[in-house]
Amino acid sequence: MPTLDPEPFKEVMRHWVAGVTVVTTRLDDAIYGCTANSFTSISLTPPLIAVSLAKSTHTYPMIKQSGIFAVNILSAHQQDVSVRFAGSLHDAHERFKDEPHHPEATGSPVLDRAIAFADCRLYSEHDVGLNSILIGLVEAGRVLNHHPPLIYSDRKYWKLTQ
Repeated sequence: MPTLDPEPFKEVMRHWVAGVTVVTTRLDDAIYGCTANSFTSISLTPPLIAVSLAKSTHTYPMIKQSGIFAVNILSAHQQDVSVRFAGSLHDAHERFKDEPHHPEATGSPVLDRAIAFADCRLYSEHDVGLNSILIGLVEAGRVLNHHPPLIYSDRKYWKLTQ
């Protein structure tokens, strides 16, 4: 069965509007995080979320080892955070530099300036090509700030207006 080539597929998907998150984890005394925009709620009972991460990120193998992660929903004021956590900084501590955070139920870092977070235990994982879909059982979560969300489409950050 023929499928769409990667470049036209990327062009189509660039036009989807997505919220922006930073997925974090802790392994022993080290903290890790990366930007992700493929995130959704999948069940209220039990409380489950899904996030897709590239297996090539530094964060992905740490989540597999630790079995924990937090999804931090970014506000429109956090474009710099999204860019920093999406970048190629190999030193994980540089990503968290000047970014206030605290551990929650699982010990995963929660970004203090995020809109909200879901702190999870790894419930299941689904291998999908270059990525992995991680299903998280939400152990803790709450709204931290009431700001508009950071959104991304067509290789640009956008702001919502009302």
